Amino acid sequence: MRIAGTVIDAIESDRIELFCQPVCSVGDLGEVRYFECLVRLLREDRQTHECPGNFIPSLERLGMMQCLDRHVVTRVIELLKTHSNVHLGANISAQSAVEDEWWESTFLDLAAMPDVARRLVIEITETAPLHAAGHAFVKRLRKIGCCVAIDDFGAGCGIETGSQIGSADIVKIAGELLAGSDDRGARNDELERLVLLARDIAPYVVLEGIESAQAIEVARDAGVDCVQGFYIGEPHSVAAYVQHEPREPMCDAGTCDSAGLPGHEISLMPLAQLTDLILETEMAHDASLPMTGAAVEWAVKLFERNADAVVEPMVCCKLRSFAKLAYVTGLTSSVYGKRSAIAASLRDEMAGVMRQGKEHPERSVRLLRCIAAFGRMHGELIVCSFGDGAVAG
Repeated sequence: MRIAGTVIDAIESDRIELFCQPVCSVGDLGEVRYFECLVRLLREDRQTHECPGNFIPSLERLGMMQCLDRHVVTRVIELLKTHSNVHLGANISAQSAVEDEWWESTFLDLAAMPDVARRLVIEITETAPLHAAGHAFVKRLRKIGCCVAIDDFGAGCGIETGSQIGSADIVKIAGELLAGSDDRGARNDELERLVLLARDIAPYVVLEGIESAQAIEVARDAGVDCVQGFYIGEPHSVAAYVQHEPREPMCDAGTCDSAGLPGHEISLMPLAQLTDLILETEMAHDASLPMTGAAVEWAVKLFERNADAVVEPMVCCKLRSFAKLAYVTGLTSSVYGKRSAIAASLRDEMAGVMRQGKEHPERSVRLLRCIAAFGRMHGELIVCSFGDGAVAG
């Protein structure tokens, strides 16, 4: 109770400080996915700090972790609002992961700030078992747009937490495993086993506790996506890092190139403008097909619904936009002809995407070509339907 009182006093007197540590791509250590914010309690002398291990256990034993966790998450949200170029992670205890009135105002604030929500990673720590209501808590966060990470997977209650949540965005494997055995082969086998388990829960796997170049090689061999540790970057004040512009950790709203396409902005033709071009094309070329525009617009909306149903939510938003562009390009080429103004306009836009993608992995460019071919096939079906006198849409 004495320690818990000290923490509450520190919150009230603004002596809770945040340090942050980078989480980087294992393939390119200069590529920061996000920064994990780490809590430090500034002692009354305001010169030295207490680390979490000295006060978190006491708060958890008293069931008071929500007091600290909500304070930290609020501070992190303020940083995200102030610095629009960073992505930050905030730790909360599994004990706090309950969808209740304590969190309601935070949920409402995040729902009103989607740009902030998508740059926030909530890391659920392993030090306490997850409540039964934890699944609803995680579902609410993800619906708002936040990323959810299971921290210290393989230690404490991490695996149990992961299995209870069932679906997260990131799993962070405990770095203790790297130093837990003198048998390197056994250690690597255990790490690979945990990576496979983690893949069943989340699409991104992070290995913590990286303190040497050798550990990075172990991480790469095990197949993790990202790494974190003192060798990658030591914890520093947030101010030391805020000028860094990390790439999107999972999803994006126009800057991510994790799928192999460039991270430059491209102006995708809005559906309203597309509809206007369709109407102009119909008036100029074939007024006998008054429902063609409605059929094309219906096809585009159907494609988007299908994409939302079958594509993982973590797939880059930009790739989704490119996929829509590829589909509409193929679709209009079949419906209106390759030489039509609308097809030519969309084809030029698609060619720009392809040119930018030449220096990047081929898999995404090939995917877009396949989607364009699918659009052409769908367009041919629409044309055949009109030819048989069928009514579209």
